[in-house]
Amino acid sequence: MGEPEVKDKELVGITTTVPIEVIFAAGCQPVDLNNRFINSERRGEYIALAEERGFPPTACSWVKGIYAAVHDAGIHTVVGVIGSDCSDNRCLCEVLADEGIRVVPFSYPYDRDARALGTEIERLMEAFGTTPQMVEKWRRALFPFRKLAGIVDELLWREGLVSATEANMALLGATDFYPEPGFYRFFVEEIAASTHRRTPRLEGIRLGLVGVPPMIDDLLPFLEQHGARVVYLETPRQFACIQPARDIVEQYHRFTYPYGIMARLEDISAQVEERGIQGIVHYVQSFCHRAIEGIVLRRHLVVPVLTLEGEKPGKMDGRTQTRLEAFLETLSSQV
Repeated sequence: MGEPEVKDKELVGITTTVPIEVIFAAGCQPVDLNNRFINSERRGEYIALAEERGFPPTACSWVKGIYAAVHDAGIHTVVGVIGSDCSDNRCLCEVLADEGIRVVPFSYPYDRDARALGTEIERLMEAFGTTPQMVEKWRRALFPFRKLAGIVDELLWREGLVSATEANMALLGATDFYPEPGFYRFFVEEIAASTHRRTPRLEGIRLGLVGVPPMIDDLLPFLEQHGARVVYLETPRQFACIQPARDIVEQYHRFTYPYGIMARLEDISAQVEERGIQGIVHYVQSFCHRAIEGIVLRRHLVVPVLTLEGEKPGKMDGRTQTRLEAFLETLSSQV
């Protein structure tokens, strides 16, 4: 199989990272509804629309944004992750189905059983009318693009030649390769090609960012402007599936985000050591169960952890700035 191309194909929305190779193999283009929402200039309108249609103000803004993104993009099929990811996604999928959207459920097994995961992927193939052979062809065709995302990650933490903002965009773009893989490759290669004109930045407090992808627009630039280097983006790196795997099941079995904090902790701890991380910023959404995971992180990680909560997309508020400045000052005093 040569260069993968998807043009003028049906758009299939995804509520989080799923085996998109199945969607490509079915001749469709996956669309990460999170990216569609957060990158929209009208994201505030998205949240307002969801609330107008009955979503409570206390509901997660990601869920409300996903709901509106489905309708704004004219998407008729959504793969909804209803197990081991977000407790609100099940209700979101029920609302979408009630409105005439075809919802294809997908679950990551709670116990991270590889055979159960394989069964879920087989069900997904059946729902989209494709075969294991076609899925494997697409998996192999897409891996060079995932490898590019891994190169950007290396340039971030090892070489200090790309910013955390650039790396974040490159890694999150690998969740769906929208609008098509060739465009993604051009975008990431442009980032990598520009590095020869830059001076490596290796100084500064080495931070890791873990948890839910943040809605705070200026979080990464703020940290880098205040003497820190964000050298680890846990969730975007996991979403990109940059590690080689033998098959589709192993690829998504290695994907830790949906399997709970203990599965994630193993990867986070390893990256803290390998990347020389001095502190962790743990971001969660307000009213989200993932905030409780901070207890485990603080118990087991050997570096300080600061948990931040965000509610709606936008700029950082003064209280958050003050907390981050105090955290960085504390880390500086320990160096």
